[in-house]
Amino acid sequence: MGLNLEQIYKDANALLDGHFLLASGNHSARYLQSAKVLEYPQKASILTDALAKMIKEAGIEVDTVCAPALGGVLAGYELARSLNVRSIFVEKKDGGMELRRGFEISPNEKIIICEDIITTGGSALKAAQAIEALGGKVVAFASLANRGFCQRVGGKTTPKPECKLPKDIPLFALDDFEFEMYDPKDCPICKETNTPAIKPGSKG
Repeated sequence: MGLNLEQIYKDANALLDGHFLLASGNHSARYLQSAKVLEYPQKASILTDALAKMIKEAGIEVDTVCAPALGGVLAGYELARSLNVRSIFVEKKDGGMELRRGFEISPNEKIIICEDIITTGGSALKAAQAIEALGGKVVAFASLANRGFCQRVGGKTTPKPECKLPKDIPLFALDDFEFEMYDPKDCPICKETNTPAIKPGSKG
C-alpha cells in the first residue's frame, strides 16, 4: 500500500509514550490519539482515500458511512467523502447508540460503521445495532487503526476473545497496533514510576 501509518501518527505527535489509562480500565505505555492526525484535513484525506481503496477493491457496495460520536465522526465524514457517499453519525443514549438530528435510514440501506480506532469494537457494535434496528444493513466496519483485538481484512493478527465485532462482517483498517496492556494491580509502569495513569482520550 505504501502508507506508513505508524510514521504518520508519530509525525502528528499522535502515538504517545507514557502511562495511560485505557477505556477498558487497563494501563498501557503507548496510546493512539487519532484526533491529532485528523486535525489536518489533508492528512485525513490521504488516510481515508487509502481506506476507501481497500473497501472498493474488496467489492463492498455502500450507500452511507455511519460513525459513533464523538471519536469516529471526523474519520467517518472523511471516509464518506473518499467513497463519495452520505455521512451520518449516532450518539450515545442509555448505554447504547441512537440516530438523531433528522438523520434517516432507508430499508436495507448499505452502511459502513467507521471509527478512528477499533479496540474491542464495543462502540462500533452499538452503532451497528442502532442502524440495524432502523432497517439498515451493516456491510462492513472500518477504522484508521486496529488495536489488534479484532481481525481486519489483510491483517496478520488473530481475533482475541475481547473482540465484540461479528465474525461475518469484514473489518477494514490501515494497520494493526498491538500494545502491551496491564491490569492496574500488575502494571509495571505503576511500580517503576509511581505515577498515576492518565486518560488522554475523549472519554477522559
